[in-house]
Amino acid sequence: MPARERAAITKRFERLRDLYELGDIDRADYMTRRDSLQRQLQQASPPELIDLTAARRLLEDFATFWNDAADDNDARRQLIAFLFEAVWLDDNHVIAVQPKKAFAPFFASGHGGKKSARLEERERRDSNPRPPA
Repeated sequence: MPARERAAITKRFERLRDLYELGDIDRADYMTRRDSLQRQLQQASPPELIDLTAARRLLEDFATFWNDAADDNDARRQLIAFLFEAVWLDDNHVIAVQPKKAFAPFFASGHGGKKSARLEERERRDSNPRPPA
């Protein structure tokens, strides 16, 4: 499957996810359509090989790209989807990521297993807040 068709299926998946998140379709319909799109992608030929040298440069200067694409949410979304299997947010702050296998080596050597200072300082909120006694 050419890259153009893969991109079209990926766009359909993004629109489907938007419909589900907005409540326009129910969970059962979403799951059925999602599974169909995933099967189409799995049956496709593998995507083009990733230029790891270019990927390394991009990741080393990620902040510059992110700031340059500040007005282009589609470019940001495509980059995130390209790099990560999953991204976890808390209060609109990224707290963890699961990189795709091809990019895992770039993230394994980051801090030598240490948490970032920002994550260590962050206070854990009660998931079930109670009024003061």
